[in-house]
Amino acid sequence: MEKGDVLTHTNKLYILSGLPGVGKSSIAKSISTIFKATYIRIDTVEQGLRDLCDFDVQGEGYRLAYRIIADNLKVGNSVVVDSCNPWKLTRTEYENIAIKNDCEYINIEVICSDITEHRKRIEERVTDIPNLKLPCWSDVLNRDYEQWDKEHIIIDTAEKSVDDCVNELVDKIHKTKEIKEKLARSLTAETTELLPFLPYLLQDLWELGSSPSQIANLIKKHIPLAANLKILDLACGKGAVSIHIAKTINIKVDGYDILPEFIEFAKQKAIEMRVDELCDFYISDINETIKTVNGYDCVVFGAVGDVLGNPQETLCKLKQTIKPNGFIIIDESYLPDGCNNETISYQNYEYLLRQDWLNLFQECKLELIDENVSDGIENDSEKEMTAIRERAKELIAIHPNQKDLFEGYVQSQQNEYSDIEKNLVNVTWILRNISDENVFDTGN
Repeated sequence: MEKGDVLTHTNKLYILSGLPGVGKSSIAKSISTIFKATYIRIDTVEQGLRDLCDFDVQGEGYRLAYRIIADNLKVGNSVVVDSCNPWKLTRTEYENIAIKNDCEYINIEVICSDITEHRKRIEERVTDIPNLKLPCWSDVLNRDYEQWDKEHIIIDTAEKSVDDCVNELVDKIHKTKEIKEKLARSLTAETTELLPFLPYLLQDLWELGSSPSQIANLIKKHIPLAANLKILDLACGKGAVSIHIAKTINIKVDGYDILPEFIEFAKQKAIEMRVDELCDFYISDINETIKTVNGYDCVVFGAVGDVLGNPQETLCKLKQTIKPNGFIIIDESYLPDGCNNETISYQNYEYLLRQDWLNLFQECKLELIDENVSDGIENDSEKEMTAIRERAKELIAIHPNQKDLFEGYVQSQQNEYSDIEKNLVNVTWILRNISDENVFDTGN
């Protein structure tokens, strides 16, 4: 990807974080040029306060920078902010600035995994900010820097040029945009601008699409239960399916979702339901999760759409996570015979016919064991719509200039409910892996 091939976008806040000497300033300056963004460096702000006001700067530099960032976002500028950003507190404060100004934010952590190289940079670098005292290596080692607890872009600068790192970052921003678009569609949002508001809009709903009882019943009916059975719940949302499985079957479930608010809710709900020892929840982009997890007896993929790709790509990726003869439970919707996608009100992706799915199962060497066809929506859709409408009204009162955005979401949600009731067949399938190739260590 060439540096000039930048996606068109509304103004954004690019938050670059990392320890001193990892190379974040060089990268930040480059991407501010690429994205035509205002560049704000905390070191410059803090040293300016020291020079002009002659006092020991603590959090004042960040607080002043927040105001400068907000002013730029308000007038439509994108901003690249370059700081250590060491704590959850400062990370949340940056994000809140973007949300308050109706902008998207992108968290980017810059690291140097080669300790020797990192130390060499610290000991040899020269500052370009007059009067700034640079930290020594022991200062860097002793810096209070909290581990990240949410999904973010990571750029490792070890043994790479600045250009290589910048190109990698631009590419990851591009991919992150695609992932966010798919995530938004899976939650009935037509734009990624809604993503920061979805936890608020959906706060009154626990079950987000799939029926926990249907999935648990299919597991009990078709999977031999054992003490060491392991279930994977991808895009687990608020953990309704995971927790119901753990509660009713007393087996171990790992849940992954990209939204920190959903994962935090799931963790607290597991404690409330007294299954926290059986349920582990992780903040993760499931496109990355599937590259590293395997050996599960069953993977659940409920009402997630095309987050993992087209239907064939999705099935192949799900297979990678399970043992030979393992199971996939997938919650989907398909078109009734004789219908096409033109009849669908909410066009989030192309729906297939039932026979198309059956053909894909065969191609992917998956045996259809059982299916549960739902008659419309199992949950109280009108009650859910009422809750969503009320939350949308509350957000409109806070963000009146985003009225169309929130009203559009309510309409999309209503259209999806209508499609499920009238234009689509809702089904939960359980499939068994019948591939001859043993690609995983079954000892996991």
